[in-house]
Order: sequence, then C-alpha cells, then structure tokens
Amino acid sequence: MLLLVGAVEDGLLIEPNPERASDLVGRIDRHTLGQLIKKLNSKTQSLDQIESLLSSALEERNRPLHSFYRQHNFRRNTDEVERSC
Repeated sequence: MLLLVGAVEDGLLIEPNPERASDLVGRIDRHTLGQLIKKLNSKTQSLDQIESLLSSALEERNRPLHSFYRQHNFRRNTDEVERSC
C-alpha cells in the first residue's frame, strides 16, 4: 500500500522512473513493521479496516522477544527441568 501511495505521490504512474522507484522501495524497506503501520495510517484511511489485524500481528510477532522468552527462560535452568530430562 505504501508503494502505491508513494508511486502516486512521486508521479511514477504517469512518468515511470526506475531510479526514483528504487529509492522509494529502499525508503519503505528501512522501516520496521510498527513504523510502516503508523506511516500507512497517516497516508490512507483504508487502513482503519485492517489496523486492528495488523496491530495484533505485530503484537504476536513481538511476543517471543518481548515476553515469552523472558517469562519462560528461568525454567530452562531450574532443577525441575533437569529432573525431567
């Protein structure tokens, strides 16, 4: 969606320019998923329909790093785990 919006804003649909198109893709690729969601939300209203879905996907994607391993790592080094092995 950001590629389409950027292409329209840069006039790439009227006057194709491979160098500017490549630059546009590079700018988009540098963003994290969270940044892309925020940027898209500021560019289009159609995101409102899928914003909750994307936010849930972002939460689930981040869950292992931000909470799952922190909550469960202590079990790895406990006597309980060693006895069950």
